[in-house]
Order: sequence, then C-alpha cells, then structure tokens
Amino acid sequence: VTRDATAAGGSAPTCSQNVHAAIEAAFAMLETPEGAAQLSQLFGSCSTLPTGEAGRKEFGQFVQAAWDVMAMGDYPFPLDFMFGTPDHPAPAYPVRVACGSLAFDPSTATNATLLAGLAQALGVYYNVTKNVQCYDMAVNPTTGSSWDYMVCSERIINELPYFHAKGWPHDMFWPQPAWTHAMYDAHCNATWGV
Repeated sequence: VTRDATAAGGSAPTCSQNVHAAIEAAFAMLETPEGAAQLSQLFGSCSTLPTGEAGRKEFGQFVQAAWDVMAMGDYPFPLDFMFGTPDHPAPAYPVRVACGSLAFDPSTATNATLLAGLAQALGVYYNVTKNVQCYDMAVNPTTGSSWDYMVCSERIINELPYFHAKGWPHDMFWPQPAWTHAMYDAHCNATWGV
C-alpha cells in the first residue's frame, strides 16, 4: 500500500510522509473531546468520533481501509468493480489521484494543511460519486459487515486487518499488531458467534 503512495509507485514523492504526519496529527486531536469534534467535522463523520484509543481505532481503520482498497484497485484505467459506480467510476490510478492532495512540502506543512489534504485524498475512495453527505466511520468502511462475517465463517486469517503496519518509516500508517489466531478467534466469537 505504502509503495503505491511514493514516487516509486508513481505518486507524489511526499505523499506517504504526509499521510503518516496527518494520521499522527489526527490521533493527537482525538485525545480531547474538542479535538475529536473538530476532526469529525473536518472529515465529514456522521457522528462525533470517540476520544482516546476508541477514536484512534475508528478513525485509523477508516483511513487505512481507504488506502488499502485504492491500492488494490490501483489500475491504469477507471473502474467500478471495487469502488465507484458505472456512472461514477473510480479514477485510473486512484492512489496517485489521492496523493495529489498531499503533494506538498512536509517541512512547511501545518497540521491543518495535512488534515485537509488527507480528507480530500480519502474522498477519492469514499466519495467518488460526489454525493456522500457524511461518513459512518464506526462501520467497516470498505465492506460493512458482510466481508467480516465471510472472513470469520471461512477462517481466512490474513484478512483481519488487511495488513498489519509497522509504522513510519516502514509504512505510512501506525504500528499495529499482527493478528494472531487467538485474537482472530476472540473477534469472530464476540462479533458473530463463530
């Protein structure tokens, strides 16, 4: 995913660094109710994000899911089978398009600039139709519950989460633990009883 958001992947050279910095700025805002409210408004959440770890998880999964799907659909032609619609297809090279919103010098970027760039970049995936009024960040943003149930009932360990991240400078996300069989079993049992 991160490689697609670098010059080696054809994107703006500063994209992955700016994505990481924007996530860090967002996570800092989620420490206070005021910051969570501001971040929710900036990113178009239908409801105010929770603070602390719950907010970081909800917002982080919302961000990472968009980049994951855009990277999976990073084809050189418009498409509508992964996201988009026949009338509003996803753009060719959606990661490159999203990275266009983050193509600024990170050494002079403010948190406001970083967050606005990330919000615009996520719109390439979440609002390809340009008619989404707000986002329900509490729901699995890429598939809802259907994919999670299928993964749990079919025992596909590699799907939760899509990728575990090590954090900067290894990737543009934040450090996340790899899912173990015990974590996977606990999630599936608690969520689906399977």
